[in-house]
Amino acid sequence: MLPLFPLALALAAATSAAATSFGGVNHYFLAALERRERQSVIRTLHNSGVRVIRTFVRPEIYDSEKGNPKAKWPDVESPMGVFANPLSSILDRYDDMLQDVNSISGGRMKVILSLHDANMIAGFTQPCDAYCQYMKGRGMHWWSFYTDRTIREAFKNRLRNILVSYKSKNFVGRPWRDLSHIIMAINLENEPGVGGNQGLVTGTGWTCDISTFLRGILSERIAVATGAIGGALSGSNNYPDETFSCAAVDIISLHGYFASSSGASAGQPWCQLLGGSSSLLARAKASGKLLMAEEWVYNGGTAGKAADITSQGHALNALGIPWSYWDVMTGSESCSACNHPEVSITNTSPTGAWAALSGVLREANTVPSAQDWSKFMSTSGSGTAITDGTCGTSAGTCTWGCSGWKCGAQNPCQGDLDCSGNSVCSACTWGCQGWKCSSSSPCKDQLQCISGTCQKCVWGCLGWSCSSSSPCSGEFECISGTCKPCAWGCHGWSCSKSSPCKGVNQCESGVCKPCTWGCPGWQCGSSSPCQGDLECRGGTCGDCVSGCSFTPDASIRCKYTC
Repeated sequence: MLPLFPLALALAAATSAAATSFGGVNHYFLAALERRERQSVIRTLHNSGVRVIRTFVRPEIYDSEKGNPKAKWPDVESPMGVFANPLSSILDRYDDMLQDVNSISGGRMKVILSLHDANMIAGFTQPCDAYCQYMKGRGMHWWSFYTDRTIREAFKNRLRNILVSYKSKNFVGRPWRDLSHIIMAINLENEPGVGGNQGLVTGTGWTCDISTFLRGILSERIAVATGAIGGALSGSNNYPDETFSCAAVDIISLHGYFASSSGASAGQPWCQLLGGSSSLLARAKASGKLLMAEEWVYNGGTAGKAADITSQGHALNALGIPWSYWDVMTGSESCSACNHPEVSITNTSPTGAWAALSGVLREANTVPSAQDWSKFMSTSGSGTAITDGTCGTSAGTCTWGCSGWKCGAQNPCQGDLDCSGNSVCSACTWGCQGWKCSSSSPCKDQLQCISGTCQKCVWGCLGWSCSSSSPCSGEFECISGTCKPCAWGCHGWSCSKSSPCKGVNQCESGVCKPCTWGCPGWQCGSSSPCQGDLECRGGTCGDCVSGCSFTPDASIRCKYTC
């Protein structure tokens, strides 16, 4: 395993009196497993130290997922505003899952519920749900979910029906809003503004409006969690300013997809994000917000799956940050629908991914938490801080990346220091982290300009390998398998008819934004239309045929008539 940044004894001292941290997993279709299989999964997780399971309430349209046989059922809401009658015909299945988690763990395990998945409205996950169908039927972009008042009120009604109107089958008829002994938190939804589109959510008032609504109907001992705004962590997308300023937000959810490389361990980005006196953790403490690494994964790093899992889990444990791994299943991790992250809990190899994940899960229960979670999760004892040098300095003494020390790709500088041209750590003088940036004021290498500020690049960075499944971020584009500076029509750039956007970016309100449905080259059909000036030809979205007349009507899918 590659070495991590050192741990501060100062951090240990600051958290020595705190209760222990905790770890968990994501299993988004847990309720759909056959009951004996589900109980077996929960029992294995409990015996391995899992304290929290994150799962979704969603339509189940497949009879098998990741090689695991499962039940199918429709969404509790379809079409928008029309709910299953009775609600119990759908929600009893999830209630049975809650009962299994509670009874098997003796009340020690809790769940995080995500009652809607933004991936379904953005077209990243099937099916196109009630909100997706409503917007498509009216020619609306998917981000209208965050701006349209009718949709927003309908979504609140969904939350109310699930959390208040449904009466529990297994918990003496109580509504879920009262089940704080089994439900730790409710997500606003899974990944609002998914795909790096946090700008579609922030500034609309949606985040605080939905948070305030949830806070008003939930027990005070069930947390309101953001669900990771913008999806996978890039820059500050998971924690926009409004998550700190909104009083109703309890937990800021982080979804980190990091990987080891020749110069850094997979845990290092967590250290950089959360370690030190000027870190995100310090800001969260000052704002009274809890931080949780709600999703983190093995993302194909050079050190290998087990090593990257140990590296990240150990870093988060050293920082005292609770977490839940994405995701677990049973059977082969090489199943046709499996990718890098999946960890099979039936893989008993002592050097496998499950052994590594089990190790950091148990460790999480023995280390002090950096924040007070007692309102939402009961833990015991103060724990013993990790003192092997992970994620900080030691007893106030600088032990790595210090001013005047030699530096390089494998020996980075810490804090506000920069590895200068003579490979010595010194004060940063231009394009530094946190500094303002623009096309004429660029950021230093391995930083990127996000929302006008230089921030750490954590995925798709300059010089990194790229492909259709591993895209470049921000101002970079994939050229011959390598992320290189984008020269025109880039994400976030100004655009017009004479200055078009490149690739799958599209011009929206004069700014290039990622295309998320019906894009050039994407598959299409009667239920998957093309957008903008495109038409569906031979099952693929492409430019409308030449020789056609233009119709300036935004409601028409293809604005050209032949």
